[in-house]
Formats: sequence, C-alpha cells, structure tokens
Amino acid sequence: GVDTHRHPAMWTSYGKKAGPRRNAEMLRLHDIGVVVAFPGGSGTENMISLAELSGVEVLRFGKHGRRDKVSVDGPTKS
Repeated sequence: GVDTHRHPAMWTSYGKKAGPRRNAEMLRLHDIGVVVAFPGGSGTENMISLAELSGVEVLRFGKHGRRDKVSVDGPTKS
C-alpha cells in the first residue's frame, strides 16, 4: 500500500507562500522515495524542483497519462 498524509496549505496565515512552504514541509517530515507529478501549475513545478534538489526521484505524467522520460536533452514521451 501507499501511505498518505494530508498537508493542507495555510493560505490565511502565509498567503502566496503557503504552497511552497507546505511542499518543503512534506519533504522535510516524510521519508519520500518518489514524487509522482501530474500536469499542474506553479505549485507542482515548485514541488518537482524541491524534490529534485533533495535527490528524490520524480515521475512526471503528461496530460494523457503518458509518462514523460526526462533526459539530458529534455523530456520525451514514452
């Protein structure tokens, strides 16, 4: 199974910084082996960046469910 944990962003307390703050907290508090990323916005991109900087594997999926393979030349569809 997969463990899940809720981490709602505290928008009222932190405003626009709430999402990135929450993303960093999730990485800090849990032993994350992989981040699964689906199409999203700036918050998703922030989480991907933080995960990669932390050495956590990131699996990206495109809008049609295809996994994007990340290579030195950029993402390609599989």
